[in-house]
Amino acid sequence: MAFDVALPEWTVVAGLPLCLLAGVALGLAHFGALWRQAQALAGKVRPSRAAAEVLARFAVLVAGFVAASLLGAGPLLALALGVMIGRWLVMRRVERADP
Repeated sequence: MAFDVALPEWTVVAGLPLCLLAGVALGLAHFGALWRQAQALAGKVRPSRAAAEVLARFAVLVAGFVAASLLGAGPLLALALGVMIGRWLVMRRVERADP
């Protein structure tokens, strides 16, 4: 079963910056939560809670990628680039905070 979203070409091109920004937000949320979860695991958080947080993080990430993939290759690549930019921003913040 294929989903065919029939959007005019200009809407896909105009949506690329939005997909990039959504990807940055998704990357910041995903990798920021990963960092907070790593800190919590070091503090001996319950394994069931840690597993639930992992599932929630990946569910949101997968939902974002599936939504972008329904719009085509361009929006999917823009979202992926945004996620990597978000990862880079989180890593810069972590490197500054960690001596």
